[in-house]
Amino acid sequence: MNSKNPHLFCAAGVLKRDELYLIAKRPEGKPFAGFWEFPGGKIAPQETPEEALKRELQEELGITIHITALQKITDVSYAYPEFNLLMPTFLCENWEGEPQGCEGQILQWVTLQELDHHEILPASTAITLSLQKLFSE
Repeated sequence: MNSKNPHLFCAAGVLKRDELYLIAKRPEGKPFAGFWEFPGGKIAPQETPEEALKRELQEELGITIHITALQKITDVSYAYPEFNLLMPTFLCENWEGEPQGCEGQILQWVTLQELDHHEILPASTAITLSLQKLFSE
């Protein structure tokens, strides 16, 4: 971590349905446009990572998750050139509603193997590795 760069605190969610995982393609006009990522976003002051994820998934995907249904997978720590990202990541297998790209992002359900064929944001590759360890028995 570069101590001179600001820290960015985010939470990410891995939505799993059967053997498929939901990824979102960042839309044009946003930083890292065209890269794929797991849904989530910034943690606001006075928010827990779980509360932030619940809010972000409602805003981004139009779904409702229950914090008690979240299972912690990993803590991602990644140094981008402009900031240091700290991102607790949670597995979610139960939610209400059908995910849709409410902010212009393209959504895709993929297998663990198909994740390798998408240009994933660098910080999200750590999530992919954690998933492969968890589910590649």
